[in-house]
Amino acid sequence: MKYTVGHSQSLSFAFDLSPDPLLAKLQELADLPDGWRFGEGVPPRPQALDRAREIHRQAASLRLKADAFPSADGSVNLVFYAGERCVEIYVSQTGTINVSVEEGEGFDFREIKEISNASITDAVEEVNFLAQKSDIWNLLDSFIHESTISIQSASAVHVSPTPATGQEYHLLILNASESTVRPYVNTSNAIIPVS
Repeated sequence: MKYTVGHSQSLSFAFDLSPDPLLAKLQELADLPDGWRFGEGVPPRPQALDRAREIHRQAASLRLKADAFPSADGSVNLVFYAGERCVEIYVSQTGTINVSVEEGEGFDFREIKEISNASITDAVEEVNFLAQKSDIWNLLDSFIHESTISIQSASAVHVSPTPATGQEYHLLILNASESTVRPYVNTSNAIIPVS
């Protein structure tokens, strides 16, 4: 897809056609052999996987960090993360859903809410609530790659006498696909390149 900005400027959009990592992991879980856990355990049952896929399909647009884990009894756990909060969704081998909202890290956490025999809608609503209440930086962290922006500390800042025109934003967009983007600071109608 190509979008023309002006006479000689154009902007190209790249679409990510790579497979969804969580859906790929759910498929890997489906392919687990009998005895996958130290000689015991069965792969997740189709009904558990189907419900987990549907929950993920409805929540994927929220762009939260997510992971899936198998249980030896054929059930699946989906976990959606935002900062120190998470929504853990347990889908039993028969498709029964239990939802737990937790806050904290590792074993140092507290359960905020628990819903037994939840519907897919209940589970997705809790994930949606997590996305709405989380800090914007935690949301952005889930889809900004570490190499997107490079900021150098202790840099000299020089004020440009050129007033801001709005064109600097077009230049940043046009250069967004380059491996390095020169950051700018905009204060008092002046564009300040950061070296």
